[in-house]
Amino acid sequence: MIPWTGKLKRYQINNITATGSNTTYYLKGPLDKAGRLWDYGVQSVTTAFAGATNTPQIEVGKVGTLAAYGVAYDLKTQAVAAGSKSPRTDLHTDDATWRSAAFVDVDIPKNTVVVVTIIAATGGGAAGAGDFFVEILWQD
Repeated sequence: MIPWTGKLKRYQINNITATGSNTTYYLKGPLDKAGRLWDYGVQSVTTAFAGATNTPQIEVGKVGTLAAYGVAYDLKTQAVAAGSKSPRTDLHTDDATWRSAAFVDVDIPKNTVVVVTIIAATGGGAAGAGDFFVEILWQD
């Protein structure tokens, strides 16, 4: 078990249009430090989220398993300036289903490249843009 007395790092992915095609980002933590996925989602919406088939989503994983740490979390329909939307803002952390609803395996092995995928909205009226984020607690 990893002792979790570390530093919470927030990775900002700003001004992303979540339509057309998926967008992928790669993050790397401190050398030889394991991490724990803390939260992920959208911080602010600059173009309202919509989509007849699906609305924008975000997932957190690793090369080969794109949802290894955080499932494709549906950001649903969001208005401009709607505020933050993430597993921690949507779900009650004392709920028994909270972890399984958004997190697959929160423990990130040391020296792992973390893959963040913004899944584009699809279908009629597909729209969405905003500032996305991932928070990881890195081991001391």
